[in-house]
Amino acid sequence: MQMLEVALSLIAYVLLMSMVASAIIDLLENRVRKKGRILVKIVRTACGGGHAFTAAFYQHPRIAVLYEGDAPSVGKEVEDAGTVRTFFAALIGRRKTQNQGLPSAIPNEAFARAFLETLIAAKPEEVRDLRPLFAEPKRVWAHPQELCTNSGTNTEPRIPASQLDAAYGLVRPLALEANGDTQRTLALLSDHFKNINDRASGWYKRWVSHWLFVIGLFLALASNGDSLRVVGRLHADPAMRASMVRLAEAYGSNTTAPISGMTGAQNTITRKTLLEEMGTAEAISGDWSHDPLFNPTQDPKREPATWAGLILSKIVGLVLTAVAISLGAPFWFQVLQMILKLRGGITGKGEAAQAEASPKALIREAQEELRTTALSEKASALAAGSPELARAAACASLSAAAYLSKDAFIKSLYGPCAETAPRVDFLSRRVKMQLEPGTELTVDTQAYIIRDGSRLTIVFRGTEPKVPADIITDLRFRQVPVEWAQGVPGVEIHRGFSAALEAIWSELATAWKETSQAPKEVVFCGHSLGGALAVLAAVRFLAEDPQHSEIFAGLYTIGQPRVGNAKFVAWAASLLKGRYLRSVNNRDAVPRVPPSPLGYTHFGSLHYFDADGKFLCDPTWLVRFIDTSLPEEELRTSSGPDWLRTMKEAGTDHSSDDYASLYKKAAAPSETSGQVGS
Repeated sequence: MQMLEVALSLIAYVLLMSMVASAIIDLLENRVRKKGRILVKIVRTACGGGHAFTAAFYQHPRIAVLYEGDAPSVGKEVEDAGTVRTFFAALIGRRKTQNQGLPSAIPNEAFARAFLETLIAAKPEEVRDLRPLFAEPKRVWAHPQELCTNSGTNTEPRIPASQLDAAYGLVRPLALEANGDTQRTLALLSDHFKNINDRASGWYKRWVSHWLFVIGLFLALASNGDSLRVVGRLHADPAMRASMVRLAEAYGSNTTAPISGMTGAQNTITRKTLLEEMGTAEAISGDWSHDPLFNPTQDPKREPATWAGLILSKIVGLVLTAVAISLGAPFWFQVLQMILKLRGGITGKGEAAQAEASPKALIREAQEELRTTALSEKASALAAGSPELARAAACASLSAAAYLSKDAFIKSLYGPCAETAPRVDFLSRRVKMQLEPGTELTVDTQAYIIRDGSRLTIVFRGTEPKVPADIITDLRFRQVPVEWAQGVPGVEIHRGFSAALEAIWSELATAWKETSQAPKEVVFCGHSLGGALAVLAAVRFLAEDPQHSEIFAGLYTIGQPRVGNAKFVAWAASLLKGRYLRSVNNRDAVPRVPPSPLGYTHFGSLHYFDADGKFLCDPTWLVRFIDTSLPEEELRTSSGPDWLRTMKEAGTDHSSDDYASLYKKAAAPSETSGQVGS
């Protein structure tokens, strides 16, 4: 029975991954119009193989009306346009006009009439008897478009005589078979198009299968979707296996409507749906950081004897997942139904779980349960109401209030109890720093120091738009060596951030050096520029005295920019020892600067808020890419990105008040669902 449950769970996992891949295929199809481009090739074949004749056919009123918008010219470049190039051109808002609105289907009757009317340049009813036109083995009459050009006011395409002759050769035997009867000829042309359509039906299926494999391999690599490892995790974790079985039953109960993400289904595919499905798939497969390939002790049962065997096992597992995804979601849905029937026959539990709730509600509930089960350790530490999340939320509120004056800061935090509030000191220094001979930088650094019993909390103020010195500090992004790096070679940090911390460091250090009020816990936090200063201060705090590690209670940054190079990150991580949490709100642009190509990199655990305000912990880059890149509306109908709105959100998502509100919502005990990401 355990083997049957593992098989059922694995099929549910592959089905889930296939739905994500199918949703991406739908998005890809919406951008590149592959169905429409294949249809152009089918029409050209049915019309005798001429590109110019096909272009004239697509300009026919019965065909032009099928376009979504204006009917552009259809030429050879439409068929030859590369899928990847066309997709990315459309993704950045530069869709090829030849592809825009291409119809993906043409009724047989519409083809027959448009083809015949394009060939004879007249309505069939006006001719009545087609035998005189098609009596000779070769065309003897002239076509109006043989003589026209593309110059002047005449914009009709010119059709070469050879292409008209080819179309004539196709229609002549059908017209003679129908004894010149126009209606019978149209019926035969309709059958002719249907037969070619049927023979070419596999073209699009092969394209879909090819891209399902490519996308499936990409998803497997991005999410560590190793089928072999998934089987191992399912064998070793009964709770996860039970949750997977419930998810499989929820999918199986969805018999009246196509499941989301299936190619050809009419369900609404949104960014939220894609995020939920991808997040669930990643929770099942596990992240790369705990994979035996990098840390064999994490999963000793699957550790091969040699590295070669370990790598081979990983490659085989990823490729198997990609091959399974290429079979498509409908295939795996049918297999799932068969396994559920087999299981029902053995256990008597029936084909699938039955409930009054809708199939979609059952699926979402099962997915949420599975994410919580698969990430049980992370869920317990970061669930709503947990001490760790509560502390992060408190630091977010402190970081937002740090932009206020001292009195307002104290009042915002303690309200009516401000008079009995803990001791709060405010440090503010505006000084000129000598960066190098002949180069000065004016820095304006502020920080609040809160002494609450034995806890010392240091809150740095971030960039103030009305303070030019802060802007200039941010822009001084050339990296400089760290003088207090304890002899570690190659450690470099942001020059402006380094100077800003230096201006206040000597006074700041006295906060934990006062013997009368020696703290037992020290916490650093800050928003934006303040977050960068908090990182440097925490690392310097630990570097200058190893004993400080015993009282260091955590580092929390909000919308923090990158601070240093890879060697700084490795050195800082060894000092912080996992006690560093940074948060990013959806499209906030500040955490993306300075750019990685300049040698900067991030580290630490990530608290991420998606576009809907949902809290995720350490989501993969793929989940963040989906959340920040895809539009909110239905993906199938979305014509392209709204760059103006995206740029606006990149600024508004950086608001410290928004961060504080999002953390408050995530930490509220009443919010018990959706708190843990992939």
